[in-house]
Amino acid sequence: MKKKNTKSHTNKAGTNSLQPTRNIVPKAIARTRSDVLVWKNALSNAENIDYPKMFPYYNLVKDMSLDAHLTSQIQNRKLKTVSADFVIKKASGETHEELTDKLQKSVWFNTIIEHILDSIYMGYTLIELNRKENEELSAGDLPTPLITLVPRQNVIPQKGIILKDYTDEKGLDYINAPEYGTWLLDFGTVGDLGLINKAIPHILFSRFAQSCWSELCEIYGIPPRVMKTNTRDRAALNRAEKMMTDMGAAAWFIIDESETFEWASNGVPSTGEVYNGLIKLCRDNISLLISGAIIGQDTKYGSKGK
Repeated sequence: MKKKNTKSHTNKAGTNSLQPTRNIVPKAIARTRSDVLVWKNALSNAENIDYPKMFPYYNLVKDMSLDAHLTSQIQNRKLKTVSADFVIKKASGETHEELTDKLQKSVWFNTIIEHILDSIYMGYTLIELNRKENEELSAGDLPTPLITLVPRQNVIPQKGIILKDYTDEKGLDYINAPEYGTWLLDFGTVGDLGLINKAIPHILFSRFAQSCWSELCEIYGIPPRVMKTNTRDRAALNRAEKMMTDMGAAAWFIIDESETFEWASNGVPSTGEVYNGLIKLCRDNISLLISGAIIGQDTKYGSKGK
């Protein structure tokens, strides 16, 4: 991580005049099919020494974050951490009871804790704080800051810049800005792409297995219909075609009386055990990565006590 600017700043206790998130250009994400090659290309862009680009990787991460199992594992860890008790201590080592009580009850402090946790799962995290306008405070109340995540696609931590458009080459130098360290807070290590980087291949393989399994369900769940007729007899062929069309939505085909049709078989059961095994392997690896164990909810015979 780059060193913070040690120059004296006049904006430490004032307001955030930088506000980089206001100038960021929002962009839609292309929801195309992702594969291992897309992941490797995104890694190459993120790890480029001279011209790093983070948007291919974090656009992919946003797509991977739709995985239900990954989401549940991360949320389990977050909820357990946020609900844990903590204490704020004075310089003397004594517990600051009043401040501890206020921070434990504040929503915004839990939001900051969640962003700190995200720096482990998602990689380097930069947030922006702003004052809440027209906030009425009583004596002893803590101000409620507005917390905004600077989109990771627009942050190049290796160079310490924020890009207005994530395809740009030059951006705002936030490392040397007066707001850095007070209104702009960063968590995590520069160059760290988070635990999700290790989970991406498992999510991709799980999606592949589910896609193949759904195709298997289509084939064996509603098998195609086969009719044999004299295909050289035009009237019989037309009658058979109309009959198959009116019968239902399943796929169908007509073959000649002298032809035969058989399902191809490789000896593997057609009930989906192969796909189920691959999906289970991928989910187990994601659980080990995020939670450090395959907990009860992820095992066939698990219990809530595990």
